[in-house]
Amino acid sequence: MSEKKFPQFISNQPQGIDSFGGSQKKIANKVSEIIKKDLLETKIIGLEGDWGSGKSNVVRIIEKKLNSEGYHTFIFDAWGNQEDLTRKSFLEQLINELFDKKFLTNSEEWQKLENQLLAKTSRSLKEKYPKVKKHWFFIMSSFVLLGILTGFYTLVLKDKEVLPIIHFGVWKTIISVYLAPFILLVIGLVNIKKEYSVARQINKDKNEKDKETQWDTLGKILYWFSGQDILTEETERIIEEDPTVLMFREYFYKIEKDISSKGKLLIVFDNLDRLDTDKVKSLWSSIHTFFAESKTQINSYIIIPYNKRELILQLGEGGVGIGFIEKSIAINFRVTPPIVTNWEMFFKDKLTLAFGEELINQSDRIELITIYDLLSEDKIINPRKIINHINELVSLYLQWEKEIKSKKIKIKYLSLFSLKKDDIIYDPYTEIPLRNYLSSLENLFPDKEELDEIIAALTFGIPREHANEVLLLREFQANLRIGDSKALLSASDHSAFSNYFNKAYYSAGFPKIVKHIDKILISLKEKLPESLMNSFWNDVADKIITYDSEFNSFTLKHENILLNIDEFKGRKVINKLIDTLISKLEDEKTKDQSNYFTQIQLLESFLIEKGIFNSKIDEFLKPVYFDAIPYLDFVNKEPSKFNSYKIDCKEENLTNYIINEDNTINIEYLLPYIKEFSIIKGKKNYKFQDIQDNVKELIENINHDQKNDLDDLLKVVKALNEKYVTLKLTDTFYSQLTLNKLDSDNIYYDAFCIGLSNFENAYRQRNFQNTLNTLNETHIENICSVIEWYLCYNDILELVTTNSNAQKYSSLKSIALKITEEPRGISKLNLDWVLANFSKIVENVFDSDPTNEGLFIKRLRSWDKSLKIKIEDIDEKLFKHFNVKNNALIDAIVIKTLEYYKSLSKDKILTSFIDKNKDYEVLTHLVGNSLIKNFSSDFYSAIDDYFKKIAKQDLVCGNYKFWDSLMDKLNKVKLKSTFTSVRDILINDRGEINEDEISFFEKGLIEYGNLIKKPDDSCLKFIIPMIKSNRNFNVFLQKNEKLIKVAESSEHIETVKGELETRIKSKEYAKNETLKSITSYLKIKPTEEESEDI
Repeated sequence: MSEKKFPQFISNQPQGIDSFGGSQKKIANKVSEIIKKDLLETKIIGLEGDWGSGKSNVVRIIEKKLNSEGYHTFIFDAWGNQEDLTRKSFLEQLINELFDKKFLTNSEEWQKLENQLLAKTSRSLKEKYPKVKKHWFFIMSSFVLLGILTGFYTLVLKDKEVLPIIHFGVWKTIISVYLAPFILLVIGLVNIKKEYSVARQINKDKNEKDKETQWDTLGKILYWFSGQDILTEETERIIEEDPTVLMFREYFYKIEKDISSKGKLLIVFDNLDRLDTDKVKSLWSSIHTFFAESKTQINSYIIIPYNKRELILQLGEGGVGIGFIEKSIAINFRVTPPIVTNWEMFFKDKLTLAFGEELINQSDRIELITIYDLLSEDKIINPRKIINHINELVSLYLQWEKEIKSKKIKIKYLSLFSLKKDDIIYDPYTEIPLRNYLSSLENLFPDKEELDEIIAALTFGIPREHANEVLLLREFQANLRIGDSKALLSASDHSAFSNYFNKAYYSAGFPKIVKHIDKILISLKEKLPESLMNSFWNDVADKIITYDSEFNSFTLKHENILLNIDEFKGRKVINKLIDTLISKLEDEKTKDQSNYFTQIQLLESFLIEKGIFNSKIDEFLKPVYFDAIPYLDFVNKEPSKFNSYKIDCKEENLTNYIINEDNTINIEYLLPYIKEFSIIKGKKNYKFQDIQDNVKELIENINHDQKNDLDDLLKVVKALNEKYVTLKLTDTFYSQLTLNKLDSDNIYYDAFCIGLSNFENAYRQRNFQNTLNTLNETHIENICSVIEWYLCYNDILELVTTNSNAQKYSSLKSIALKITEEPRGISKLNLDWVLANFSKIVENVFDSDPTNEGLFIKRLRSWDKSLKIKIEDIDEKLFKHFNVKNNALIDAIVIKTLEYYKSLSKDKILTSFIDKNKDYEVLTHLVGNSLIKNFSSDFYSAIDDYFKKIAKQDLVCGNYKFWDSLMDKLNKVKLKSTFTSVRDILINDRGEINEDEISFFEKGLIEYGNLIKKPDDSCLKFIIPMIKSNRNFNVFLQKNEKLIKVAESSEHIETVKGELETRIKSKEYAKNETLKSITSYLKIKPTEEESEDI
């Protein structure tokens, strides 16, 4: 006997051997005893136990025991026959097995019974068509052809030579008559031989009872010779019926009777509890009916192995299922699973049976048991699973025998893989790096790198040295291509991750990974070295710019790339994006202008938010031209900075979108984009003249009841223009502008203001005049809110100032005052005209009311930058407002006036003094408000001449109060020269000085005339007359100190004292303290008589 070779597979079929302490054998002995002694009336025995507990092994032990007693055990696998659980199927299998085991031998009788009882008799509809066998065709053809050729030869060929040069002799007859029929005959015989061989081969595979003899087979082939019907081909529809319960019982009794001489039957219904509910109930019903409730006693015993819990679930939970079982099964035996110590011994025995004593050492055996114990998912370990596991170890060992013997792979890895392969194989690229499958076996597998390599090798069936390459490289390539960042992140803890990820990145093919590479790199940021990560990002940037398809829009991918590369490469990526977007604009098939500016917006927002390269979007953009609608949509989205995107649209294209070919306007196209047209006009300085001309023409011809149309048209006008616009309406329209019309809709206030802008035409309409006369405060307020679209502020002032018809209506003055008092935004004003006509405006518009005049001055303050008028052209009345503070216009006029005065020649200044002209009036206001700080030399020269002329009586005296105030502001040195000359003229060239002259010169002479130098003349000509003058004496009292000094130096001091004594004697000055002080100083004492008189 040859020596066994290990490892070897061990049988997982029940062996009929009790390896678990004799419990199974004990049950088998008891069951066998019951069967042999026929102790049960209902011959159904149950073997109850969990799946894998050993029920089938108990059946096998019973079978072995009863075989020697003449029993044949028939096992009907209900699960294996679940598609055909009919009585017919059961009986057919039973009969065939009994024939195979020679328990039944009369095949002809059983074939007949089978045809009668097992649904072989059927109702059918058949259509028959003759079918001639091929071999008979050739044989019959040979005989027919022989007759034909014989006649043809006798009549035609016998006496003729077909080929005169060849003499065939006796072969002539053979060739001409017999050759062809002989060939056909041989073909027919060959076909008979082939058909016979095929029939005999089929007969070998038949059941014993269905086999036929050689003569039977030959007879069927030569069937035609027996005079029977020709073999036919049939089309048949069969209606089969299962045997009835009665027929089944009779048939079963017949079986028991026919085998009684050789033995008895033991029937096992196995795997019944694995069927679904309906099939369990159907089969159980048949078992119960045939074997449990049969009135006629059967001799055969039935064994039903089952899992009670599962069977109850199928038959019906609660008492229903239990009732089925208890009603059908006479007695139950419980097959318990093996206990722990038993299964460990069983495991060792089976391991030895499979591997022998030498292939696995003792420590490895202990590890295998430990692994199986810890990784087995079943609470109760059963023999079948142990055998299956050991057989799988054998299979893996044979596959990896070389590696195991060379100690590259230890057998414990085979056991681990065998038990957890379902988990590992389901997702090896996640499970192997994560090692979740290890559970509590960490200590048994301390070398994790070795573990990963070996499990990968076992999983993919490759040498261990290539395991990482297959596990990581191929998987990483796949992950990169499908963008499975989660799987890569899970694998990143693998010791070789960086190396193989790097290889996978460069070998996977950039076109296949470009879709997801940015997300993958982001997810692995913390898992890869910074230098390696930077190289990946830079490589992505270099490669992606070669793919136009990646730049159809600005995506998260571009954001991720820009955030992780340097400025140089980043600018290349941005330029590529913009160039690609522009190229798509140039292609009519891919032209999507809306998408272009959307992508530019996204890019700009990103650059700003992230501070990328500190760059602005316009650094990268190039000029592009849009069609009208996309451009208008773009302006709508970016009204404040659309110019910075370098997106443009020609004025012609925008106009053509609104204006038809016949030069009519599509107002409905324009209305949705009014705001955008307004913005474009302001930013691009487009005129849209054709659009405006069309709109104005429509307005000029519109009817008074087309208020909605007028409203739309005026919206367009206001959008395309700044205040103000020149419009006209028909006279008929003006005639309909009544108060009721104004009250009906606000649009008619616009129409009314248009009428005011065309006052001469509108005024001719009586209704318009009546409306002007009857406007109330509300109407005026509403008019003021829109009037400056059609009449600027200046036009309103000018209308009321210059138009005599307009001056008749207080409502117009109220409108002008309202706008003056409460400005409505930006107003237009011809400042030169206003300043030149200031008096007229104040008189006609504001009715010379000082308060309203002040409001007007306040209103004008914002136009200081518009001041261009010459000072000499400004209305004199305006200069009276030089005292107004915080008014930029007044300040500007003052500055300009001062410059003007600085530029005046001596002659003009002197003329202004003499003629009291406009220049003089302006000077009085400048001086009166202390606005002049410095005077020109010409001014001083003119002053000098002016005072001298008055002193010489060439001119009459001027307003001494003005000149006194002026002198306070003039240069003292220069005034001394002038008034010294005046003093000398008055002393030397004049006679007596009158009161007016004293009043005019007194301040200059006293302050600057140096009277002390000529005390006698000064006293005689000036001081004494001043004391005598009622108008000027008070000035003397005010300036007495300087004048008394001059008088004391004069020979005329006594005269002075006398005049002062006269003054103190008067009632008017008797109590004047200053005079008393003077007289006391000069020791002037009135006489006693005089004192009494006083």
